[in-house]
Amino acid sequence: MTVNRIEYLDLLRGFALFGILVSNLPVISDPPFGLTLNETEWSYIAKFLISFLITGKFFLLFSFVFGYGFTILLKSLQRKGLPARNIFFRRIIGLFVLGILHAVFFFYGDILVSYAIMGSILFMLREMPARRLFITAAILWAVSAILYGVIGYFSSVGVNEGLSQTLELTNQSLADFRGDFLSATYRRFVDLPLTFGFILAFNWPSAMMMFFVGLYCGNRNLLHDPQSFFDTVKKYNKLAMLAAVIFNTVFAIGQITTLTPWLSMLSYASLAPGSVALSILWAYWLYRLSSSGFKPVKAILSAMSESGKMSLTNYILQSMLLSFIFNGWGYNLYGRLPLELAILWVVPVYSFNLAFSKVWLHFFAMGPLEIILRKFTYLGAAEK
Repeated sequence: MTVNRIEYLDLLRGFALFGILVSNLPVISDPPFGLTLNETEWSYIAKFLISFLITGKFFLLFSFVFGYGFTILLKSLQRKGLPARNIFFRRIIGLFVLGILHAVFFFYGDILVSYAIMGSILFMLREMPARRLFITAAILWAVSAILYGVIGYFSSVGVNEGLSQTLELTNQSLADFRGDFLSATYRRFVDLPLTFGFILAFNWPSAMMMFFVGLYCGNRNLLHDPQSFFDTVKKYNKLAMLAAVIFNTVFAIGQITTLTPWLSMLSYASLAPGSVALSILWAYWLYRLSSSGFKPVKAILSAMSESGKMSLTNYILQSMLLSFIFNGWGYNLYGRLPLELAILWVVPVYSFNLAFSKVWLHFFAMGPLEIILRKFTYLGAAEK
């Protein structure tokens, strides 16, 4: 199966959804304040593998697709003679509103609000020359490393020196998320300033960096011929592999070991180069896998691609399903499972994403939330 540009972007979105699900599940299943509940020896292995393979990698892939897709949207609007500014900002407003609802009712780690705000910045800087794009992306990469380090430092201080406050936050989360829907909603709303501050530091610089990379690649149609693009990327695979192994190992060890604040800072900072290196490799390996003639692999990738076509719906659907599984108004498993068991819920949730996408797209051209967003985006415009 040889994929073209659009097919590969859909596949990459669907693949990124899997990684985002794995990343988000521990935050939804346990209080995210540094104290691990129900920990076993297997929990350390699960946490190491998630930290090494998943954490910080897949939102980079999703951010790259956002930046690349931005260029496709602008070119499409230009061909149709439609007002790019009005239509794009309607889309941004729609994402922002959906993000607020998502954050309050299902997952306070929502990324849509951030994407809406950063997307506005991307639109204003869309004409930036290539050289300045790369310089800005490099600066953002450095900023992300610094902020990761700051997060690591204060995470260690919080657990080691602010234990009473950490215990209080943990107990509040346990009480409210094990309660009814309204108590869980209240807890998310109250914690939004804290969680948004974390998202601002952890996600924004790295995501904006990948927006710019996607913008550069999209402007030059570098994925117009994915085979040629990945033949070029292949030259750097050994270097990327070396960086991925070294830096992600340092980060992952820091996630399962109690470190001093300064060592924790260095461990977290290593995620900046490690996540970029491994995300490049994930994108390359995914493309290589897409050329497989093995029928089960082709079937899985086809389903993954369809899930990517309705990534907005599936992203929010993941949070809805996980909230039902772990909150008190559903199965009430919040804070009750060790990580190695909680993470197994990824399988049925992602399988539902794939199956639901397959069935829905048999009847409709796009997902339900994509339909709503598109209707709002083109409201008052003569869509062609």
